[in-house]
Amino acid sequence: MLNSISSSIYRAASIRNPTFSENSLTIPDGKVCNIDAVADEVFIHGTAQKNVYAQKAINYEGGEVLGHMVAEETAHNFGDIKNDMASPYSENRWRVKGNIYAKTAIISGEVRGDVDAQDVDIREANHRMGIKGSRVGGNIIVDNTNGKGKVRISDPYLEIGGKFIFKGKKGVVECPKNMANSLQSKIENGTTKAINYNIDKLI
Repeated sequence: MLNSISSSIYRAASIRNPTFSENSLTIPDGKVCNIDAVADEVFIHGTAQKNVYAQKAINYEGGEVLGHMVAEETAHNFGDIKNDMASPYSENRWRVKGNIYAKTAIISGEVRGDVDAQDVDIREANHRMGIKGSRVGGNIIVDNTNGKGKVRISDPYLEIGGKFIFKGKKGVVECPKNMANSLQSKIENGTTKAINYNIDKLI
């Protein structure tokens, strides 16, 4: 899924901006970029009104992306993304209102759509968000065709609206002991593995 999204988007981005691979772009706090933000590196402190296409992208605390944020290498979100986030390494520490597509996805906040990745790590949410635990509104879809798919949960207050769906081989969801039984009914083609986490070390 990630490959098909990124390839079509990057073809379009390179047509719109021939210097895509040769520059960086910063959107300062309080400023608005009302065209697609396309650069090697994009740093958002203000508002990207359309889409972000980069090799590396960071949406800082207080930053907003009203479209999609797509990066060829890494994407970090500490603010709000109104649509999808896609990158081989995607880290969400605040809020994504669409889906996350990644090879490795780190979730420490809220995703209102699906998480589609091979390696998923769900950690405690920032308490300043006003939520007790991290949230995933949709499904967590794990590519386990090569047996390397992973899900690790260290947030004992995680809320998930959908299911854990393992594609390919049967998978394992590592989670705190108090969650193992309740999560089992939400897992397709997999099982839970109870882990003793030292919560103090994870905060």
